[in-house]
Amino acid sequence: MATQTLISVDEYLHTVYEHDCEYVHGEVVERGMPTENHSRTQTHFIEEAFLLRQRGFDVHARAELRNRLEPTLFRIPDVAYYIGRPNKQVPDMPPLAAIEIKSPDDRRSRLLEKLAEYRAWGVKYIWFADPEERKFFVYDGELHEVEEYSIPEIGLRLTREQIFD
Repeated sequence: MATQTLISVDEYLHTVYEHDCEYVHGEVVERGMPTENHSRTQTHFIEEAFLLRQRGFDVHARAELRNRLEPTLFRIPDVAYYIGRPNKQVPDMPPLAAIEIKSPDDRRSRLLEKLAEYRAWGVKYIWFADPEERKFFVYDGELHEVEEYSIPEIGLRLTREQIFD
């Protein structure tokens, strides 16, 4: 049986990985490799936040930014929406929304674990988008398919047509 080598938070934060990894209580965890559909979907979420800023909302989208959920837990949402700029280079305050986009090698159990961690951290809107199936899901302790995403307090409404062109 293989054993995992534990590393310190400092080592994690100062190591460059070929494909950025998350840090879960001492273990470096690889993330799924994105596809063109994943990348295009991610781009559309970011463009929508840019449009909100043009309309006067102080919304900042960040792609693949490390977030410190706990002292030894770092996750990297595919996209996060912050009200105002993130508070640090590695934010430790939850974004308004955390968005995960399905990659072909994603495992459901790992996804659900990550979404639960976002919820425990205080993320208000937790979304999962599947570009292959063209489906939207929200997470509130479990995944529910929805027709659109919305954040009423900033006037955001996103349809599948906008995101999955």
